[in-house]
Amino acid sequence: MTGKAKKKKKYERLEERLSQDPRTRAQYLSRMKWKMDYLSALKTAESRGRTEGKIEGKIDIMEGPAPQ
Repeated sequence: MTGKAKKKKKYERLEERLSQDPRTRAQYLSRMKWKMDYLSALKTAESRGRTEGKIEGKIDIMEGPAPQ
């Protein structure tokens, strides 16, 4: 099985699982939205010649302890 075929099968299984469970679908879509927001912020920061500020703050929020 080639890499392309493996990837296609993986996405077919994912689509099947997402179509069956609304909670799993919501979690997946939420993660994808966060990932796209993060990548957009990263691209913006890199185009301005820096990798700080908004991106690091977002990472701190996602990985750090809950704010008090």
